[in-house]
Amino acid sequence: MRLFDHSFGSNAVVRAPVVQRVRYIAHGDDRIDVEHRGEVALILNLTAHHRVSGRLDGVFRSEIPLVNSVTVMPPGCRFNFRIEGACRILALALSVDGNRECDESDMAPVVEPRLNVFEPELASLMWRTATASGDRSDAALSLLADHLFQPAHRRIGPVAGGMAAGRLRRVLDFIEAGIAGPLPLADLARVAGMSRFHFARAFAASTGSPPHRYVLGRRVARAITALDKNLSGEDVAMECGFANVSHMGHHMRRVTGVTPRQARLFTSRGLPTLT
Repeated sequence: MRLFDHSFGSNAVVRAPVVQRVRYIAHGDDRIDVEHRGEVALILNLTAHHRVSGRLDGVFRSEIPLVNSVTVMPPGCRFNFRIEGACRILALALSVDGNRECDESDMAPVVEPRLNVFEPELASLMWRTATASGDRSDAALSLLADHLFQPAHRRIGPVAGGMAAGRLRRVLDFIEAGIAGPLPLADLARVAGMSRFHFARAFAASTGSPPHRYVLGRRVARAITALDKNLSGEDVAMECGFANVSHMGHHMRRVTGVTPRQARLFTSRGLPTLT
């Protein structure tokens, strides 16, 4: 099956939701070698059981993506990767035609390539686009394009005042391991070996999100994955650190724009389980 000029393996399952330019894809081990022309491809990761290794514009990367992380592939950018293990993704394609803000060298919108980055606003717009219907689908696509192509938009990454990579990794691992329970700022700062004040500033500089917003995004991302396990809403809420189903639903709508029921239907209905 083909999507955006890329052929997926024989195990791939590709399903189109209500928006034509969106695909939900589940597939096993695969190789991707693609360079897009005339469009920006967006990938929203829905699982955390696979490893991605390969080259982005000649730079080698190898990592296990986080759920709700985003990959952006602009025109002219070469992606050559190997995917090990089963994964599920949302894939969208946006045409660069009609976007006025362009780079003078090639007249293409200025979009920075990135691989598996945590951008809550972009992830939320992708969810809204995938689940919109009727007139709302065009509006959702327009909002997504406006966000992606605005010239001031850049991924917020490590900057001056951020945390050392090893220290940041310890904190992120601590969050992932403890997502089912409380994660107060004091505990995160202790793991980092910093005061709460300096930790909060350095964490935001390194990740682009204050600690509480990052933790909330990770809880919602974990809930999206857990909803695909046929667990009850109460069990999912408990597993992901929410007080109850209502609390989970409130924050899932805030972060992704969809309800737990919509997320469960969208990510599991009609798709076989990959082993």
